[in-house]
Amino acid sequence: MKKVKINKERIIEIGFVLIFLVMMCIDLSMRINTIKIGVVRGDRDESSNSELRVELQEHLQEVYGDVQVSLHYYGDASALFKALEQDGIQLGFVSGVDYALYGEDSKVIAAENVIEYGGEKYPYYTAILLEKSNEDEFYFKKDISSLQYCVFEPTSLVGYIFIRPYFDEQGMSFANMSNVSVIDSYDVSIESLANGTCDVSVGYMGILEDYSEIWGLLTEEASDIYEDLRIVYVSDKIYSSSVVVSSSLEHNRVTYDILRYLYSKDYSNSKSSDYTIMREQIWKVLGNTQK
Repeated sequence: MKKVKINKERIIEIGFVLIFLVMMCIDLSMRINTIKIGVVRGDRDESSNSELRVELQEHLQEVYGDVQVSLHYYGDASALFKALEQDGIQLGFVSGVDYALYGEDSKVIAAENVIEYGGEKYPYYTAILLEKSNEDEFYFKKDISSLQYCVFEPTSLVGYIFIRPYFDEQGMSFANMSNVSVIDSYDVSIESLANGTCDVSVGYMGILEDYSEIWGLLTEEASDIYEDLRIVYVSDKIYSSSVVVSSSLEHNRVTYDILRYLYSKDYSNSKSSDYTIMREQIWKVLGNTQK
């Protein structure tokens, strides 16, 4: 049997050519010439949407050449997520609540920063409960069921939905409590704590800092808000926005360049699981909208 002489150099050369061709095919398959952005009409300022479209297009064109970015408006989040599922759009900007309620099957890649606290920016906020001191003792050391509570309307994330877990843990139900008042703003919340109308009221991350300068005016004495009020409960994170991608864009390298742009425009990293607790808590209080 005649032996076949193996030319190792030729094999290596052919191997490099095959790798090059495979990489070229992968590169071509991952190129996207058009990015369609979906937004819910009324969720965001339209001039901001237009600015985002233009800037993102310019950013992607620097990397990929002739890439076109277009804007598409939808009447509600349900329609937007349907378009995303069918690849009618590749990128969606929706509220955190809309994602929690309707976008469970879509992938989140980022969220807009909404809070600056302690010199850092965050893409989420939290609900808190504040209690007022009484003669150097805090009410929560006493019978908490006898206190006067101030909350927002039942549809409020911060003022109702996300503080509910605390009351559930204490075995207290708003429906059976006569000592609950409904207020409509954080100004009223702080004023009610200052004048003693409420023993416990609602707030948000950073509220003590925001009202520290006027606290003394509200109490009519030289008092310190950090000494007079104490945070007794902090809720889970509440994300106010989400940026979602279609399946065609999910594993595409274009996504990384989109993220580079978003991070430069005051967005932070976020993921789909960040909204799971939001979904569960909203459904628990308001009911499952998907039923």
